[in-house]
Amino acid sequence: MKPTRTQVTYDIVENFALRHDTASVQEEEMGKIMLQKNSYLVRGDYTGSNIRKWMYKKNFQTKDRMKRESDADVTLIGGRPVRPAIESSPIRGRENVGGNLEEMILDLRTKTQEQIQQLKSENELLRNDKESLRDEYKKIKYDFENLRKATVKLNADYENMRKDQEKLMSSLEEHLQERDKLKLQLNTTEGRLQYLEAISLQIETIANCFCGFGFYSGPRVPASANEGALTIIDVISGGTFVNIDKIAPRFAEHDDFDDDKVEDIVAKGSY
Repeated sequence: MKPTRTQVTYDIVENFALRHDTASVQEEEMGKIMLQKNSYLVRGDYTGSNIRKWMYKKNFQTKDRMKRESDADVTLIGGRPVRPAIESSPIRGRENVGGNLEEMILDLRTKTQEQIQQLKSENELLRNDKESLRDEYKKIKYDFENLRKATVKLNADYENMRKDQEKLMSSLEEHLQERDKLKLQLNTTEGRLQYLEAISLQIETIANCFCGFGFYSGPRVPASANEGALTIIDVISGGTFVNIDKIAPRFAEHDDFDDDKVEDIVAKGSY
């Protein structure tokens, strides 16, 4: 089924509006151009490609020809130069086409204005959103700057604490070394003290044995007595207890034996 002239014209106008800025198009001139060869378009060959070919072939001229036709009134439609439309009388049976076209153009202009208003409203909303986002960005940037300053301060405090910790660790190491030295000295002193206590105990034991043994008095033999005392001192220095019964008879073998001399030698630790 062939489309009517009104449908064809509306399709042409709509197709043309989709490819050009309708706000700068002179709709009346465009309508006249479309109606000049309406019989050609009614045959159904009115696709977008053919419309563009037809418009260029029938109405658009080259620059050279437009220069030669100096008396021609050049009109810009969609940014392109075009010759003015030829005034022609309405074709028989098509008197109502112009009225319908005017209504469609008016309807198209109204819809375009509505779309423009809608776009303006959306643009206003977007502008408000942009302002809100800008304020939010400033707030985030301010918070980030404060956070950065706080981070720098924390890093400085951490560095100072680390230095103080190193000093404390160094001081603690020195105190530990000093403690080890004192502990070693204490252990050495305690060892010596125990050693001296053991020697003192053995001397006291040996002296008590000498005092309780009761050497007899006889002729004095100093050489033998010195030998016996020397043996006792060696035993004491070695830290080993020796039964006095094994040592005392050596003094008793001599006729010249002096008890006081032996006790004096043992007490002084010398001969």
